[in-house]
Amino acid sequence: MKVFLTIFALSLFSTTSASNGDRSGAYQNCLKPCVNNNCSGVEYPVDHPLYLKAMGWDCKEECKYSCMWVAVDIYADHGVACPQFHGKWPFIRILGMQEPASVLFSVLNGVATIIGFRRYLREVPTTTPMFNVAVLQAVVGVNAWIWSAVYHSRDFVWTETLDYFCATSLVMFSFYVAIHRWSYEARIESRARIRWIAGHVLAGLYVTHICYLSFDKFDYGYNMKANVAIALSNSVAWLWLWKQKKISFPYFWKIFFIIVATQIFLLFELFDFPPLLWILDAHSIWHLLTIPMPVLMFSFFKDDHLNLESTSSKDKVP
Repeated sequence: MKVFLTIFALSLFSTTSASNGDRSGAYQNCLKPCVNNNCSGVEYPVDHPLYLKAMGWDCKEECKYSCMWVAVDIYADHGVACPQFHGKWPFIRILGMQEPASVLFSVLNGVATIIGFRRYLREVPTTTPMFNVAVLQAVVGVNAWIWSAVYHSRDFVWTETLDYFCATSLVMFSFYVAIHRWSYEARIESRARIRWIAGHVLAGLYVTHICYLSFDKFDYGYNMKANVAIALSNSVAWLWLWKQKKISFPYFWKIFFIIVATQIFLLFELFDFPPLLWILDAHSIWHLLTIPMPVLMFSFFKDDHLNLESTSSKDKVP
């Protein structure tokens, strides 16, 4: 149900294509001599720390990193706005991590998911309706945030791919949670059928999506449109349910707040800017703002699932 993390999907749609910075003379005039003088027959610089080797900072990558800052200084000296390099803003590397703030905040989002889920477990019996759905939501969410942290640590093709695919799994499963919750508004005899159809259709769409992006050229535009379409559908589903339930069940304010607040946070993705202190950019700020959302989400789950439990005891919901 974490589709309010529409933004989480949107936040992944950057590419590593060439940018103004790495095409500039200031960068290229530094990079070519650096590689020629230091990387001929050498994979890693002399006395290169083990942790940098483990994170894939070989000789050529080191030249790219150092020459990026040479170019940044030249741009600053001439009063020219800092450009992106290889599709990314310049970031100060910390412990080998390319985007340390986004790594930290991705980890904290994962921790918040675990905290929210643990609170849910303490108060919700395993026999409660949608308990297993909440468990899967926690697993899918933590997995997505792990790969977000990995991707922001080091941008390789495989880390990027896993980040994208796991983000899509979160968006897709969130939509299933919304449909599953909506099934309780249908007749008792129709509920299992609705869940079965929704689960199989969405699973099929996810597998098709992954296969298309894996065996054909990775289409960033299509990936974005697909994630946004599912995310918006999920948001509409929850907002419609909120409209129906907000008077009878005041706790529905939580889901309304999560959806609306997260859409507002999206503005940080739309109005991108160079990193503050070369660490904190718009994307990392978005990750920072979403940290409380998983805790509030599982608080909503707790209230709603316990309410479904009390209802099911009356009408024998399957």
